[in-house]
Amino acid sequence: MAQPIQNQAKHLIESAIFNELNITKSPYHQKELHNEEMSISLTSITTNIKNIWSDNTIFKKLLDHLLNALLKLHLAESKAVEYSEYIKNTKEKSKSITEATSSVSNSFSTIDYKRYVLLSEYKKLSTLECKLENLDDEDKRQRYERRITRGHDRITYFKSLPKKTVSIGFRTNTEGIEN
Repeated sequence: MAQPIQNQAKHLIESAIFNELNITKSPYHQKELHNEEMSISLTSITTNIKNIWSDNTIFKKLLDHLLNALLKLHLAESKAVEYSEYIKNTKEKSKSITEATSSVSNSFSTIDYKRYVLLSEYKKLSTLECKLENLDDEDKRQRYERRITRGHDRITYFKSLPKKTVSIGFRTNTEGIEN
């Protein structure tokens, strides 16, 4: 008697629904299907099978999977050898590239950086020249003229460098430096 109480306690929702619907635990009595029900189910099953097998996509997919599996088995050894050679070649190429460019600084070695430095120098020069036109004080005029000449020197220096390299040691920001 204790067992059914524990089962009911475990499944309170189930037992409440079953009690409400008057469902009791008993063997299921299956009635036999009528001929009409069997014919309806048979036609729906046959149409589904016809729809599945109407075109050859299933066959193509199965053959593709079979072909892939066979090729993987057959070509696995040669592909593994080719792949290992490919890895070796790429490592050798990357080593040769890094050795060739190791003498050049990594941070300033691009043409884009050189272009950026030149554009910033031109911008500095244009602002300095605009400020120079509006100055009345002779000391400030001389300072701005020195800055402008140093800017022109920097531009000629950067233009004289090879295309792929830009020197690290040359300072580009001279706004705060006074001579």
